[in-house]
Amino acid sequence: MMELLHNPAFVLFGILFIDILLGNIRFCGLTLGSSGVLFVALAAGRFGLGVPEGVGGIGTALFVYCVGLSAGNRFFSSLAQAGNRLALLSLVVVTLVVALVLGHWGRIGPIMGYIPRETRTLLMELGLVLFLAWAGVAGGAQLVETLQRQGAAVFLIGAAITLAPLAAGWFFCQKSSQTECS
Repeated sequence: MMELLHNPAFVLFGILFIDILLGNIRFCGLTLGSSGVLFVALAAGRFGLGVPEGVGGIGTALFVYCVGLSAGNRFFSSLAQAGNRLALLSLVVVTLVVALVLGHWGRIGPIMGYIPRETRTLLMELGLVLFLAWAGVAGGAQLVETLQRQGAAVFLIGAAITLAPLAAGWFFCQKSSQTECS
């Protein structure tokens, strides 16, 4: 059994499996969803477990590609309004631009860019989960030492930085009369 824990593929699928279980638990009307994988991966990294090499890159590429396909139609209308700033940004993020073009036109020559919405969402979640698993395992290995050296203040500051925009968004969403927020 201990041999399986040193198999990076088994560890990755174990992290994803535990995330599926944790992600569906409701607490005060909220769930962890895909972000639960980060907590599970932090714990796995703390115990010296690892995931396969390249998982972070594959996850990032899948996530960015699917976000680009999802935003493709809106991107070109925004480009006409915002002008040069978005054009400069599109040159910097080459992968995203390719995905946006494919999402807008659906194909370039023999390359099909249309992916059904459900499939895009699945691939985007898979990419995000793979990246978070890689980042969590990498960060988990040093988590306890960092907290011991820097103190709990680092953790609390990070939590505040994360929760402040969420709280602000929730507050403004509650104040608005739009039904999109709920």
